[in-house]
Amino acid sequence: MEEKEKKGGMGKTTGWLLVVFGVLWALTVLIANQRNGVNISSTLEAVTVPILVALVGLYFAGVIKSAK
Repeated sequence: MEEKEKKGGMGKTTGWLLVVFGVLWALTVLIANQRNGVNISSTLEAVTVPILVALVGLYFAGVIKSAK
């Protein structure tokens, strides 16, 4: 019984770490692209993966209940 609780807690911790990592990565990309004067299409392309990482983290954390 305790093992299931530990596994659920660890998944949530991993999920929230992915959310924080994805958000910080996206902010870093946005700041770097703003300083370099990169156009919007390149910025959107560069921010896509960090946002997906953050969304996967939200799913693991249990914020997003069903991904259909």
